[in-house]
Amino acid sequence: MFLHTFYTWILSNLLHYILFIIILIITEGNPDIFDSSLFISAVIFFCLSVIISLPCLLLGWLCLNLINASPYSGGIKFLLWLVTGPSLVFFEFLFILVLTNQIENEDFLVILPAMTAAGMSILIRYRQFEKLNYTPKIDDHETNLV
Repeated sequence: MFLHTFYTWILSNLLHYILFIIILIITEGNPDIFDSSLFISAVIFFCLSVIISLPCLLLGWLCLNLINASPYSGGIKFLLWLVTGPSLVFFEFLFILVLTNQIENEDFLVILPAMTAAGMSILIRYRQFEKLNYTPKIDDHETNLV
């Protein structure tokens, strides 16, 4: 269960990095991708993103354990996981803003790529989520024991 959450978290961080680069390209016009200052800032962004999102990894693991232990069907469990992932990112971002006392409307636009990356990584890993919830049917009928 932890490995599923870990791989989803890694994929989400990679997608967040890619979305960050795309936003830089859109906002800067057509910057030189191989410019050293842009590359260094992108690498620093990725490293900070990984460090800052560690609480989301641990909370996501706990939430996924609760979701898998629930009596709901596989589709409902996946929908809960799909809502929980981006919500954890949002609440962690909100918590950081409250701690730094910098809550402004423009700050919430920054969180959209991270929430999008979390949702995309969960959608990409749908098959693995199905395998995580798969329980084989055990048929203990006496004619099947031979």
